[in-house]
Amino acid sequence: MPGRVSVRVLAARNLPVMDRASEACDAFTEVRLAQICYKTEIYRKSLNPQWNSEWFRFEMDDEALQDERLQLRVMDYDTYSANDAIGKVYIDLNPLLRETCSGLQGWLPIYDTLHGIRGEINITVKVDLFCDANKYRVSSVGMQLFYSNRVPDGYNLVSALGFTEELIAGDDPEFHWMDRIRTPRASNEARQALFARFAGQLQRRVGLKALELGGNAVLGYQQYFDLEGDTGIVVRGIGSVVKLMKSEEDTDDAAAPLGVPQPAGAGTTGGVTMVEDMAEYPFITIRHLPPGLIDSVGGVVSARSVKLLDNSLESEAETRDSWWTELRKEIRSHAKSLACNIVVGYQETTTICEDVLLLSASGTAALLASAGPGTTIGRTNISSTNCGLCHAPYRASVVPFRTQLSNCGNCQDGKVPDVLFATIEPSPGMGPISGSVLIQARVCEAKKDLRGEASAREISDNLPFLEYELHKQLLAKMKKTGLNAVLGLNVQVAIGEHFVTGVATGTACVLAALPRPSSNSQQAGQSGLSGSLSESEDDDMLSSSFKQRLCIMNRESNGKGDDTAANAEVCITRPPPPGFTLSSTETCLGPSGPEGQDDVGDGDSVPHTQLVMQTFRVRLHQLFPSGGSLGASTPPPQLPLVHQELSRLLDRGVQSLFVRLRKFRPCRVLGLHFRVAFPQADEMQATMMGTVMYGGRVSGGTLTNCTKAGNLCRVQTRANGVEISTLSSVPGRAVSEFLGNVNFFLIRETSNLTHMSNLNSFAATFLQEVLAIARCHVAALGGDALLSFRMDHQLLLHGAHKHQGQCLVSVQGDAVLLEKLANTTNGSAHSADLVNPSNFEYDDRICRSGRQPSMFDYTCIACKRLTRRQNSFKIS
Repeated sequence: MPGRVSVRVLAARNLPVMDRASEACDAFTEVRLAQICYKTEIYRKSLNPQWNSEWFRFEMDDEALQDERLQLRVMDYDTYSANDAIGKVYIDLNPLLRETCSGLQGWLPIYDTLHGIRGEINITVKVDLFCDANKYRVSSVGMQLFYSNRVPDGYNLVSALGFTEELIAGDDPEFHWMDRIRTPRASNEARQALFARFAGQLQRRVGLKALELGGNAVLGYQQYFDLEGDTGIVVRGIGSVVKLMKSEEDTDDAAAPLGVPQPAGAGTTGGVTMVEDMAEYPFITIRHLPPGLIDSVGGVVSARSVKLLDNSLESEAETRDSWWTELRKEIRSHAKSLACNIVVGYQETTTICEDVLLLSASGTAALLASAGPGTTIGRTNISSTNCGLCHAPYRASVVPFRTQLSNCGNCQDGKVPDVLFATIEPSPGMGPISGSVLIQARVCEAKKDLRGEASAREISDNLPFLEYELHKQLLAKMKKTGLNAVLGLNVQVAIGEHFVTGVATGTACVLAALPRPSSNSQQAGQSGLSGSLSESEDDDMLSSSFKQRLCIMNRESNGKGDDTAANAEVCITRPPPPGFTLSSTETCLGPSGPEGQDDVGDGDSVPHTQLVMQTFRVRLHQLFPSGGSLGASTPPPQLPLVHQELSRLLDRGVQSLFVRLRKFRPCRVLGLHFRVAFPQADEMQATMMGTVMYGGRVSGGTLTNCTKAGNLCRVQTRANGVEISTLSSVPGRAVSEFLGNVNFFLIRETSNLTHMSNLNSFAATFLQEVLAIARCHVAALGGDALLSFRMDHQLLLHGAHKHQGQCLVSVQGDAVLLEKLANTTNGSAHSADLVNPSNFEYDDRICRSGRQPSMFDYTCIACKRLTRRQNSFKIS
C-alpha cells in the first residue's frame, strides 16, 4: 500500500541568536524522509521566520512509512563557513496511517542534543494511502498498538488470540570507530535516528505477527531498549494479540464467541482449548482483566537467567531470542505446576552491568475460564461478592510443594490459600477488598569485584537467596499489618559493580475470601509496631505460603550470620499521614485514611490527576571501610549499612512525596513505580513515578485554595494544555478517540556542567523538556491527554573531573482525546506535573514583553505570571 506524505513548513519562533552582530539568525529548514531531502528558503535576520513554504511531497511504500521517521532540521545559513545546526524534530508517521486521521498540525519544539529546546516550528503533515495491490504484505498498516493495560474505552474484547514478541539487534553508533572523529552532536543524532528506526521496525513486525494470528489490535504493548555497550543495542517488544470491536458496532449476535477463531468449518471451543491454540506461549500482558476471562488465580510465577555478553556471537538477534525462549518455557512450566494454563500480567525486563546481562520474566498464573459457545469476553456480569478468582486452581495433594488450603471465607465452598500474590490489578471476581496499604521489601547484597564469567556465576548463585529474602520480608510485613494479599506486585533487581539490589513493591490488602488475619496481627499493624519476625514465625509462614508461590530452590540460610539487625528496619511498615493513599495499582483499594474517609472527588465533581516524578541519588563512599575511591582492591562494604542506606534512600523519596503533596490532601498516588539503578560504581539512584489524584472543584479555569506566592503553588497549563498520566484512564472522563501512540528516544549531553549550575539542574531541565516535547506531539495530533505514560532508561552518566554529563530517556504512551462522562459538572483540570514543587521559583525574565509562551511554560495562580519549573533531581 504505497502512500504520499505531504509536508508544509509554516513558521518558527523563539529561535536562538546565531549571529552576534545582528543578534538574529538566517534560518532555513531541511525536510528529510529516508533518502529524499527538501529545503525551504532562507529567512534573513529574524528569530521568528515565516517561511510558508510549498508542499513537499514524498512517495514511498507503506513499509518505509512505518520504519522511517520524518526529520526536520532547522539550520542557520553561513556564507563562508559550514551551516550551523539549531535543532531537529522527529515525527513518527504511524499515527497518521489511520483511516480517520486528518493529519498533524501545530507547534513542535526544536530539540538539540547539546542545548535542549531551541524554539518551536509550525508544520503541517498529511499522509494519503493508495490502494493495496501487493498480495505479499510486508507492513502492518491498520494494526492498532496500545500501551494501555486494559481494554480501551469504546471497545469490547471479542477474543484473545495469543502472545506476540519481536526482537531487533544492531550496533550502537556510540561505540563505532567513527565516533572518535565526529562531534558529540553528530554521534547523539545518529543514535536517536537509529533508535527511532528500530522502534518503527519493531512495531511493524509485531503488527505483522498479530495479523497472522487474526487480530486487529495489540494490547499491553511493551517496548524496551537494552543498551549493551560495545556489544550493541537490542530493541524488544511484546504484547497481547486481541480482536476488538467498537461498542456501537457490538450486537448480541455479531460478537464472536470466547476463544480463538477457527478455520472454516471448525466449531467454537471453550477456554481450555483456547490455551492450546494461543500460539506457543499462553501469556497476556494486560493487568486489567475483563470479567469472565479467568476462573481463578494461582499466584506469581517468576524466572531469571544470567547471561554473559560476548562480542564473538555470530548472530546477536538469534542468540538473544533463544535466551528469551528458554525463560518463557520456564515460566510456562511454573504455571503448569500450579495447575494453571495461562499467565496474565506478564512482563519481561533486563538489567545490564558491564558484560553481565540479567533477564527477568514474571506474571500471574491463572486458570482460563471455560465458557461455552456464544459467550463473549467482557459481557459476564460478575457480582462484587463473587470470590472465584481467589479459589486455588490446584489441590494440596497434587502440587509439588507443601501447602495448606482452607475453606473460602466468603462462600465456604472452594479452597483458598492463606496469602495471595499477584501482578494484576484488582478484579471484581476477588470479592470484597479492604485495608489497602503500599508495601515494599528491600534487599541489598554485597558483590565481589569480579569480571566476566566469575561475576556472572556469583550473581546467578546469589539470586535465589535475594528473591527468597524479598518474599520473606513481604510476608513478615503482611503478618505485622494484618493483611493477606498483595496485588500489583513488581519485583526489580539492579546490579552494580559492588552490589546486587532487589526491591519488591505491591499493594497489600485484605481479601474476604482468604483466611482473616489474627487479631494480634491486626492490632500490631494498626498500632505501628515494628521489628522483624522470629525465626520460628518465619519458618511457619514460609512453609505454607512462600514456598508454594514461587518455584525457587528450597534452600536454607547460607550461614552469612545473624542479620536480624539489618532486617529490623526494613520490616517496619509506617502508615502514611492522614489524607494520603499510596498504591502500586491503578485502582485504589479501600479508604484513604485510618478513619475510612475518602474525600477524593465528592458528589458529581471530577477528581484532578497530575503526573508526579522524582529521582534521588546517594553516594556510597561511606559504606566502605576505607572511605576512599572504589577500585579492584576495595574491601567489601558493611552489609548492615548497605541495607540502611537503601531503605533511607527509598524512605526519603516517599516522605518528600508527602511534603510535596501536603496542599492536595486528601489525595491518592496511584500506579506508583519504583526503580533502583547503579549508574556509577559509587552511586545509587532511585526513581519514583506515579499519578496523584486529588479532589476539589474547578471554577473559572483555576483551582481553588490557591497558596501564597512563597509557598507550594498549584499550577496549571493554558486552556489547550495536555494532561500526562501513568494510568490507563482518567477518572471522570472517557476516551472518545485514540490518536496513536507517542514513542521517541531522546539524548541530552553537556560538556559544561558548571554552566548548568550542577548535575541536578541538568537532569531536571532535560526531563522537563521531554515532557514538553511529548505534550506538543499529542497536541499536534489533536489530543488532550497522554495515557499509559512510561519514561524508561533514565540513565544519567557524568564525569565530575571533566564537567561532562549525558542523559538518555525513552518515552512511550497513548495519545487520546478525552470527553466528560455524564453526570459530571467539571472536567479534570489540565494541571502541570508536580515535578518539582520544592524547587519552584518565579522567573521574571521569561515574562518580558514580546515573548510568546510555549507548551512548557505554566501560569502560577497566585501571581498570574508565566513560570518555568524543573523536575526534582537531587544528589546527596
